[in-house]
Amino acid sequence: MPAFCMWSRSMLTNADLPRSFGFVKLDGEEVPVSANSSGPVRVRGALGNPVNGVSLFGTKMQVAGHWAYVEPIAPGPHLLEIHGGDGHGWTTSVRAEITAV
Repeated sequence: MPAFCMWSRSMLTNADLPRSFGFVKLDGEEVPVSANSSGPVRVRGALGNPVNGVSLFGTKMQVAGHWAYVEPIAPGPHLLEIHGGDGHGWTTSVRAEITAV
C-alpha cells in the first residue's frame, strides 16, 4: 500500500522527492516502509478526468513514493493508520478501523 506516492508523465524517482516520507501502523505497530519508484504504469480513471482525459486506455505514468506490505492479517478487528507527505507541506492521512473475515 502507498503511504505516499506521486505520479508524473515524465521520469520520476525517489531522488526527485528528497523530503518525502511515509509511515504505516497496524494495530499500533509500525510496518516497514520502503522508498521505491516504478514505471511506466498505466493509470486509468473515469473518462474526462484530468489524468487520462478522453482516452479509454489511460495514460502511462512514472510513480515514486513510500510503500508498505502487510502480510495477511488474522480475522477480527484491526486499526490501520497511514500517514505520508511530500516534505513541503502536502500530507495525507488515513485511519481505518477494519474487520478481517
